[in-house]
Amino acid sequence: MKKITLLISGIIGGVFLLAQQKEPFMAFDSQTHNFGTIKEEDGPVTHKYIFTNTGSMPLVIKEVRASCGCTASDWTKEPVLPGNKGFVSATYNPAGRPGPFTKTVTVTSNATNSPITLRFNGTVTPRTKKPEDIYPIVLDSIRFTQNFVYFDSIYAGEVLTKKIEVWNTRKTSATLSFVNAPKHIKVTFKPSATLKPDEKGSIEFIYSAKEKNDWGYVYDNLQLAVNGQTNTNNRITVSAKIREDFRKLSPKQLENAPVLKVNEYAYDFGTVKRGEKVKHDYILTNEGKSDLIIRKKTASCGCTVAELKKNTLKPGESLPLTVEMNTENKSGEVAYTITLITNDPKNAEVILFLRGKVSQ
Repeated sequence: MKKITLLISGIIGGVFLLAQQKEPFMAFDSQTHNFGTIKEEDGPVTHKYIFTNTGSMPLVIKEVRASCGCTASDWTKEPVLPGNKGFVSATYNPAGRPGPFTKTVTVTSNATNSPITLRFNGTVTPRTKKPEDIYPIVLDSIRFTQNFVYFDSIYAGEVLTKKIEVWNTRKTSATLSFVNAPKHIKVTFKPSATLKPDEKGSIEFIYSAKEKNDWGYVYDNLQLAVNGQTNTNNRITVSAKIREDFRKLSPKQLENAPVLKVNEYAYDFGTVKRGEKVKHDYILTNEGKSDLIIRKKTASCGCTVAELKKNTLKPGESLPLTVEMNTENKSGEVAYTITLITNDPKNAEVILFLRGKVSQ
């Protein structure tokens, strides 16, 4: 009986080993590569990884996936017969990516050792920037370092200053001005508003959150005029995120502060037909010890409206925030947000989600 058992085991083992030998196997000469130091201005670099099919069946590469969009891939498209060689290449684009890098390429095939991860690394030395690179924005032959100014986390009542650099590439002098600068943004030109040919200068934007008298994310488009002439496309966008300043509140004041609680932060309305209106109530409750003020409510889409009967909730008071969304011209999976700005020190900004599917 023992002899029979051993004989059967040997036969099964032999069949399994034979099946293994018949499968394709991807054996790379090397699965890593070091590009060393490369120059950004020299452009993309490529390395070709060579492999051999050491199995007994044709090898087919099904997919090659790079770890980032900065890497392009190529590979042997036809089946690789046993004993033959194939390749997987990786091309790295260093443009705008100075410094060290490490990337991967994952190869999926019908080989028994699939998937295989190939790795490469190196260091990119940044190219020397030309003046055109430093001043990439062109508005009527006047070059700017940027066409936006962002005041992040400016507190109500605070005044901050930021600047952008400007370069007159014209052959004649250019006088700059803004025709619609609001009162909360003061603009100064240095060395002056008039730049001689090839002269460089700067524009300072002095932002007063008190004068703006708003909350959360806000922006203004400032219309640029060159020698008194305007173009609708020549704009500098000045944006800010205005926050209430709770930094000086005492422990006692924090203890007595309002506390916002919402019954749910995300609502899935399921599937509705296009054109139907979705309506939902989020219940807001003030669980604090002083009045809760909803300073601002903003929807991420013009198709969505959020309404409150009043903006102040007494301690212990609850109130529905009614949100209505128009699904006209919508289709597929949709998701929108409603942002609340409050005087709750721990929940000064609350984001509510509304999502679902719109069918035709």
